[in-house]
Amino acid sequence: MICDLCKKNQAVMRYTEVRDSRNTDYNLCRECAELKGLAKSLNLALSSLGDMLAGMIRDISAEQDEDNQTQCPRCGLALTDFKKLGRLGCPGCYQVFNASLKPLVRQIHGLNDHLGKAAPAPGEIKAAPSENRVERLKLDLQAAVLKEEYERAAALRDQIKQLETSGTK
Repeated sequence: MICDLCKKNQAVMRYTEVRDSRNTDYNLCRECAELKGLAKSLNLALSSLGDMLAGMIRDISAEQDEDNQTQCPRCGLALTDFKKLGRLGCPGCYQVFNASLKPLVRQIHGLNDHLGKAAPAPGEIKAAPSENRVERLKLDLQAAVLKEEYERAAALRDQIKQLETSGTK
């Protein structure tokens, strides 16, 4: 955005002037802001924004370091170990690492809940009212792939293709 006063430089701040109960907005470059005596407040705003962002990055890094150091009290597995191995140590790990596992479980299963080691039969999965049949079959397909039941997965894949080509959901 170009400065409203000089019409040359890029605007770096937005300034609202109130006169006679009427607001007028200006987009100002650094030089024009200095001429209006606003550079000091601009520098303060930029430095406080920079400090705030640096603080947020420090906080996030500290939280991630703390999460990575957390260990399951039952089996002693750390989150860093899970990230290396791809396996949890015990059922207690699901509770200890819940916050870190939720996005991963949602990505794998399409739901927030872990479906368990043994996937339910296709008719046992209760679909949410808004889910259609194809989405349910896709969940069954993912479960079959995880259990390495490739023949069942192929049959589910064919069903999905058939439903998608026929337009039935």
